[in-house]
Formats: sequence, structure tokens, C-alpha cells
Amino acid sequence: MSEQYKIRYANKRVKKAILRLPRKDFELVDAAILSLQHDPRPPKSKRLQTTSEPTYELKVRPYRVLYDVYDDDKVVLTLAVIHRKDLKKYLRSARL
Repeated sequence: MSEQYKIRYANKRVKKAILRLPRKDFELVDAAILSLQHDPRPPKSKRLQTTSEPTYELKVRPYRVLYDVYDDDKVVLTLAVIHRKDLKKYLRSARL
């Protein structure tokens, strides 16, 4: 069995954004993030082409979970949880 990845958050704002989601959405997003421990690149994730680092996007209802994978350290770094309507604006401002 392969080793599990650790879930980390880029900063406190990411955790707070997740906690502020409506309950049903929180449960889905939380479960999706936790599932990345076993498979950090599930079939439903996609690598963002607009970034210099390999950043991945995972769709969870109207939200997008943006994260990086560090295979050497077995870490998934959650960068943001954003509503899909705000994704382009976030990517422009963050310049990932």
C-alpha cells in the first residue's frame, strides 16, 4: 500500500474559507480534500496550464479546490477554495 499524503493549507485564510461554506458544500469540499491523501491526482482533477508550478484544480460542485502536490515530501498543499465564478479573477490576482 502506498504512503498517504499529508494535507496542508497554504495559510489560515484557506481554512477559514472552507469553514465558512454552507454545511452541505463544506462536507463535500472537505471530503474531496481528504480524498487527496490517497490519490493526489484523481481522474477528475486537472492541471492548470496558466501556472508556472504544477497546480491542480479539483471541481466540487460550484467550488474549485486549487492545490499543489509535492511527491518528495508526500504533501498536498491546498492553496484556495474558490467559487467557480471567481476563479479567473483569483488566478489573475494570485499569478500562480
